[in-house]
Amino acid sequence: MIFWQKEKTLSVEEKEAEGLLGRLGFEIIKRRPKGTIVTKINGQDHMGKVEANYLVTRGKETFVIFIPGSGSSADPTEPALRRRLLELTQAFTVSGALLLDAAQGECHEINFRFPRELTLAGFFRLVIAVFIVAAVVGIIWLLVTLKLI
Repeated sequence: MIFWQKEKTLSVEEKEAEGLLGRLGFEIIKRRPKGTIVTKINGQDHMGKVEANYLVTRGKETFVIFIPGSGSSADPTEPALRRRLLELTQAFTVSGALLLDAAQGECHEINFRFPRELTLAGFFRLVIAVFIVAAVVGIIWLLVTLKLI
């Protein structure tokens, strides 16, 4: 038995999004990419899926695209959206996330970093590392001065 599958037609929003991505120089790798996430609860792995709108590339960089729904906030500093974007960047091996608002013609690149506070223990590790480097440089200087090397 042969099943004929009709190719899915794109919605108006998807056409707008793809047009904007094309104008911005992005090449679509995949529509509706799915990633796997493993949540470990009390030592047991629980498999889950995450889905983005698009996976795109421009130059050597790859991005995951998220298009917020019409009722959703498009502010990447809003906690729920920030968590969603962070989840997508971790589920896919990408350079960052792009928050796309095709209706407004806007595309925002989102990246995350987690600055560490300088603790007293971290400060002492830094001091010890600097001391060791200075000691090695001092020993080499002494050996050169005494013409032993």
